[in-house]
Amino acid sequence: MVLWGISAVFAMSTLSMLVARNFGVVEVNNNNPADAHFISSRRLGVKSAHVHVGDTPIQTIYLSDSVRNELYSHLTKMQVDTSQLSYLNSFIQDAKEVLQNYLEPSVLHSLRQLHNTSSSISAIQFRNCPVDPYVPPNPSDGVTLNKPTFVAEALLVALGELSGAHVIGYASETGYSNPWIHEGFPRKDGTKGSALTKASELSFHQDMSYTDPPDLLGLACVREGYDHQVQTELLDIRELLETLPEAIVSVLQQPRFQIKTSSWVDASASKNSDQAVPLLRNQYSLSLPVDWENMIALDMPAQQALELLRSAILSGDAPIHYVHFVEGDLVLFSNVRVVHARTPYTDLRLDGYDRVMYRSYFKKDLTVTQRQSRMI
Repeated sequence: MVLWGISAVFAMSTLSMLVARNFGVVEVNNNNPADAHFISSRRLGVKSAHVHVGDTPIQTIYLSDSVRNELYSHLTKMQVDTSQLSYLNSFIQDAKEVLQNYLEPSVLHSLRQLHNTSSSISAIQFRNCPVDPYVPPNPSDGVTLNKPTFVAEALLVALGELSGAHVIGYASETGYSNPWIHEGFPRKDGTKGSALTKASELSFHQDMSYTDPPDLLGLACVREGYDHQVQTELLDIRELLETLPEAIVSVLQQPRFQIKTSSWVDASASKNSDQAVPLLRNQYSLSLPVDWENMIALDMPAQQALELLRSAILSGDAPIHYVHFVEGDLVLFSNVRVVHARTPYTDLRLDGYDRVMYRSYFKKDLTVTQRQSRMI
């Protein structure tokens, strides 16, 4: 069996770790420029897109070429109408069975650790994944690519579910997207979409912070596009809270805030819009909306806490992990312990060949009805 190479980065040090049982594995050489896809960071200068920047433990799993090719041969044969739940369920199960034949127990263990609040692992980046052989141009009407194959979708949903969670959709997003596998590419201003389709900078946020947020978020790159500078940024809440005074953390845990929904979101899905709620829930879950003006402090201590929180995020004191996605990249991260952001596009042409990303949400604990419908 061909194994996966794992390189992990731990706090205060960079460690390349091989998981091997006397078999050939692929190790990412962080010191060899030929092995890295370099990007410029707006905060930290030139960094490699596949090594961790900062102290937060982010694990990178690099598929060997032989594993990638084997997965490609299986996944390109899978067909599905992902908008139909009955077909989606079978598709997910089939994809999981394929991947389980190539995943080492150590990789499955790492995936499960994404739900463990005491684990050091907050995100996993998969590299050199198989890609769809043909990706059509982005449609001008902003609806869907209608890819003839479903390689990216299979990898995304299978890896997320192998963490022990379930693919879940939100009723508020059905108006502009498949609720289970969101297709995101930049669209012209005014075209209905989500944060995934916006060209402007996205501030650090927790997805679906205004309602019952998913436990896990997955992003898969289908097309890199022209822009080689755009970056997704990951910030571990545990690292962020260490930069704040305990008194401020205490205020953030109290119901002294309101979280409004963005204008492009179906407000009927919001659970928090008119309620006084804490921003920091369950110790590490920070309910940051993508539009920061939608965080409203209800008194002066809450306003001071909000200002210090914003300052701590923007100062860069807490370590940030930067990812420039290329084809074959897939990232899974905790939507509970991590907030994420994205830099603005600097080379956007809207000619059908800009970046394309797929996104799915995963939740571990669901009601019977939610599990059956895969909807919240």
